[in-house]
Amino acid sequence: MQVSVIVAVYNEEKFLDKCIESILAQKQTFELILVDDHSTDNSLVICNKWAAIDNRVKILTNTGIKGAGGAFNTGLRMASSPWIAIMGADDYYLDGRFDSAAAIFEQYPNVEVVSNAMQIVTFDGRDHLRLNMLLRHNSIVSYPESFSYINAKKYDYKAMLPITGLTIRREVVDRIGYFDETLKQAQDTDWVVRMLSKAVFMSGDISHPIVVYNIHEHNTTANYTESVYYRRKKAKKLFKSVVRDKLGIKAATRYLKDFIEYDYLWVFRKNYRVKKYIKAVLFPFFVYRLFAKTDPLYDSERIIDVH
Repeated sequence: MQVSVIVAVYNEEKFLDKCIESILAQKQTFELILVDDHSTDNSLVICNKWAAIDNRVKILTNTGIKGAGGAFNTGLRMASSPWIAIMGADDYYLDGRFDSAAAIFEQYPNVEVVSNAMQIVTFDGRDHLRLNMLLRHNSIVSYPESFSYINAKKYDYKAMLPITGLTIRREVVDRIGYFDETLKQAQDTDWVVRMLSKAVFMSGDISHPIVVYNIHEHNTTANYTESVYYRRKKAKKLFKSVVRDKLGIKAATRYLKDFIEYDYLWVFRKNYRVKKYIKAVLFPFFVYRLFAKTDPLYDSERIIDVH
């Protein structure tokens, strides 16, 4: 099994060595494509150091800063292996990252995407609440069942399919297309949902994580202004797509709720007592905004601080 691993790199000098070392330690890694998004720290220097050590390392640089989605697209266009995996430069693989996926692909030749579990590690060993999502230190995030077929209609849209835990046949990328570069955040969720409706998915062994996702003070999700804006945009896009593709009431309800949450109600925590009443009263307003042809423009000068 030969895998092209694509890593989006932007100012991750603190984490980059461990990330690269963990990828090159996997026997299935055929090539490591590092896509630098014009880092202003020593990230590119570190990339060049590893390229001199291991000829599997290839370095690409975006034309302008494109964000993670644009960086992944740059790498996807250059990837040459039959299987693809992507990740951020602040995360790292655990031993045997691709072993479970390799076994599934061999046993089930029809499977095109395998989803394995991811472990969350926070920078201070504590749990963190970000936009009503509790990130628990050392928790395991995955699809709820091991070795289960997953499709767009069967999928529990409350469950998670962490993109760093996916191993993907190359032809799936050719079929579904690339990341939506207009989404500076949440582009991974959009890509996975599109993949669910057009590829044969199976979950791996969810009891054993294969990648560590680092929660630190400089994650893009820590920028609440961006997080709210792009998650609202993503929810609106996915609601319309699941309705268009007739993927069922469960999927439509999930993204309707997401839209309402990020359109306004994210300012109230989940346990806020009167939140459901606010939602009921303003529901016609949210529906109007959901089907509006235009969206608010992103205002980088507007600072959202929830601390």
